[in-house]
Amino acid sequence: MDTIRVAVPSIIEHIANVVVGFVDTIMVAKLGTIATAAVGINSTITWFLMAFSTLFAVGTTVQVAQSIGANNHQRAKRASINGLSGGFILFAIIFIVMYSLSPYIPKWLGAERAILPDAVSYLRIWTLAIVPMFLGRIASSIFRGSGNTKVPMIVAFFY
Repeated sequence: MDTIRVAVPSIIEHIANVVVGFVDTIMVAKLGTIATAAVGINSTITWFLMAFSTLFAVGTTVQVAQSIGANNHQRAKRASINGLSGGFILFAIIFIVMYSLSPYIPKWLGAERAILPDAVSYLRIWTLAIVPMFLGRIASSIFRGSGNTKVPMIVAFFY
């Protein structure tokens, strides 16, 4: 029963992430083909960065879960703080690099002249959310590692 108690909210969380992605795509599609293409050309870099943040979050989850499993709550607290503070530093660096390169990345990815201004604008706006968005993923991973999968499930519907 413990497995179901932990797994079901995690499954719902991942479904919510997919649904939010679909809704985002539908909303952008209503803005037209140029807007859709501007988002689409950047999807490779945004998905790569999301996957990278997931790797960092999974490492934090493992450290917290192992610490709690060993009944070492002090180490779990330290792992949580290290995950958040290390993530903040890393994600701030990624933000600076991405924001600096945002005028060039869509062009490097093959954006045509018609969508280039919107692609750059979209990437700059998306980049502004890197630090809070990625720290949110780490915070969710800390909850998951401590056995609380309900909070990340609820949060998934809003980011």
